[in-house]
Amino acid sequence: ISDLIDRCLEDRLTPFHIEALEFNANIQFITDEAEGDSYLPFVGNGMIGLVISPDSPIYIKSSRTLSLPINWHPIVTVNGGDRSKEAIVTHYLSGVATRYQCIDNGLQVTYHYYAHRTLPYVFVQDIKIVNSNPHPVDFTLSRPKTFESTTRDPQGGIG
Repeated sequence: ISDLIDRCLEDRLTPFHIEALEFNANIQFITDEAEGDSYLPFVGNGMIGLVISPDSPIYIKSSRTLSLPINWHPIVTVNGGDRSKEAIVTHYLSGVATRYQCIDNGLQVTYHYYAHRTLPYVFVQDIKIVNSNPHPVDFTLSRPKTFESTTRDPQGGIG
């Protein structure tokens, strides 16, 4: 199964190898181990921006930089199967980051992320899920919790 997942991911990344050699794109493999890669795939338009990571908040413009994080994590992830491999391609010329995910149950997921250039506060996440199996596959969509609810007790404290 590992060979199928590796081949699935390599098939999706093949069109970007020349772009990466010409420094028009960056290909980053997502692994559980920290390899010391300091590159953060980022999309933004000068008004909003975010790192392509499920736990990244959206940053909005404050003064002259995108330095004000808001407590909202918009990245949605497809979950299913036991194993998966992922890679993110950041295409510098178009401003689009694409995340490819191959899952051992036969799902192939493509995520496109970009901040709209003419509508300043619009972030777009386009998800395409392909089932390469002849039978149905169960999966879930997840997003980190962003807002914690608080309740007040009668004495005015927060509980």
